[in-house]
Amino acid sequence: MLRLTAVIVVAAALAAGCTTWDLGTQWTRSSTMMQQMTYDDMECARLDEAVKRTPETILGGVLDLGMLTISELARISRYNDCMTSKGYVKS
Repeated sequence: MLRLTAVIVVAAALAAGCTTWDLGTQWTRSSTMMQQMTYDDMECARLDEAVKRTPETILGGVLDLGMLTISELARISRYNDCMTSKGYVKS
């Protein structure tokens, strides 16, 4: 039962990680057209995908969930830093 719960939690975390780029965050920059904003958004997402991921643990279970959390927080931070470096601010 515990293993099934862990699998469900990990699956939910992975599904959430695939959809969090823009959920709840709006980026703005004055005098920027939507096409440029979309281009910059996708460029930051692509640059982040090129970064080496955190290593997987052999033990699995809760340890993998911890690594997924750390990896997701680092990904969000890199994406935010990229958008900020391009002159965007969160609104």
